[in-house]
Amino acid sequence: MPEEVNYQAKRQRLLDKYNQFIRKRPMSRMMPIALYYKAILNEYSPDIRYFGKTEILRFYSDYPHRENLSIWNDLYWDFPHSPESLEARWRIAFSLAGQREFEKAIGLCDVALVMLAKMEVK
Repeated sequence: MPEEVNYQAKRQRLLDKYNQFIRKRPMSRMMPIALYYKAILNEYSPDIRYFGKTEILRFYSDYPHRENLSIWNDLYWDFPHSPESLEARWRIAFSLAGQREFEKAIGLCDVALVMLAKMEVK
């Protein structure tokens, strides 16, 4: 397999780096960023159909994967005021809506919208 399309090895190297950072620096102010990138990296999936047509490797992350909800929950609960928690709220809300927990999902989205409005004012 050509190195440029061996994304699994590159993904694993990045995940190892994020895990090392998370383990060694649990009190870092950069922790929400590390958790965000770890979760989003886990959610990227290759667009196989596009690759078959164009031979260009691209990825999407349109919806949360169940395996990553623990990371999104850590980000949401441990760093609720961080900008990265907005994405965590959206991903958790998306998952809750899929479980027909619409009121909880709407509540998370409402809080995220208020937070976003406050961030835009600054």
